[in-house]
Amino acid sequence: AVFPAHRPSLEEIGRFVEQEGITSLWLTTGLFHQMVDYQLPALSKVRQLLTGGDILSVAHVQQVLDAYPQIILVHAYGPTENTTFTTCYPMQHGTHLGENVSIGRPISNTQVYVLDEAGQPVPIGVPGELYT
Repeated sequence: AVFPAHRPSLEEIGRFVEQEGITSLWLTTGLFHQMVDYQLPALSKVRQLLTGGDILSVAHVQQVLDAYPQIILVHAYGPTENTTFTTCYPMQHGTHLGENVSIGRPISNTQVYVLDEAGQPVPIGVPGELYT
């Protein structure tokens, strides 16, 4: 289902998701946060919800997972240069969430490295630059 071409309100998006019986949904992070805040009931029939594009709020993720144990929520990460997703982190009811939502693991046929300033791999837990 593709939403008609105009800038919709959150209520219109919620109605559309419910009326069309959408079970798989992609929302940018900002829109995901707003839908959770103002239209959470509209997500009740969604089975797979993908979101990404910015830092994902742990509180919003937890709210969705608590409200809808059947849902698989995927944090999809990918820099603009890669066009679409580079890594994904699927979550469901019972997933342990820390202080931040992980960007997950690389998708198929993709490799991701964390490297230092010299382009060498850093040990686990050491900050560096992400190379895909």
